[in-house]
Amino acid sequence: MRIAIAIVEAIILAMGVWVYLARADVLKAKNFSERTKALLGCRKLIKIYAAVALCALVFLAIWQEYVYAYNPFVINLKHVALVGLLFPLAYEDFFIRRISNKVILAGLIIRAVFFILEAVFCTEMFFNILKQSLLGFLVGVAFLIIGTVIIRQGIGMGDVKMIMMMGLFQGLYPVLISLMFSLVVSFFTAVVLLIRKAKGRKDTLPFAPNVLVGTFVSIALSTPRFM
Repeated sequence: MRIAIAIVEAIILAMGVWVYLARADVLKAKNFSERTKALLGCRKLIKIYAAVALCALVFLAIWQEYVYAYNPFVINLKHVALVGLLFPLAYEDFFIRRISNKVILAGLIIRAVFFILEAVFCTEMFFNILKQSLLGFLVGVAFLIIGTVIIRQGIGMGDVKMIMMMGLFQGLYPVLISLMFSLVVSFFTAVVLLIRKAKGRKDTLPFAPNVLVGTFVSIALSTPRFM
């Protein structure tokens, strides 16, 4: 039953990724029939990306239920939701170098819903979860300070908001692990692009795609007990 619910969540999230990325064509349609046609007729790349999101989210949902079955069900669902939110952020950051405030806002709303679920189903550990979430949020604040004071424009405000959202979902130590994996992915991506001469040393890379991969790997390999 738990796996079935987790898979349904993964499917809904993947559908959300598809609809969100195809929204420009869908919103032009006047009725449900035309919107359905616009959704099905959107760019092939979007459909492929949504299919990849579906496969990744279903895998993560099933993987967690087998490997991290000791975690409360709500916690595992929360991790799948976070990765689902990172998919549209990664796509837009890669192609238009923008972190959508709408996705971040949706993430905050979803996190608020999970806070309620955690208060109901994880009563004994709820205050620890709340504390860790607030500490994770402060990681994003720390990145904001580093970006504005130390590096100066080295970290975009969109990236900071994304990290803040991740911190609320994951807590202090898990979000730090996710960022560590993300930086490793960024390093190898940069090395490959430099070798292929696709980028120069002074060129910048979109961070969200690396965060998506890093967070997925982090959750799959290092989900802590009861967080």
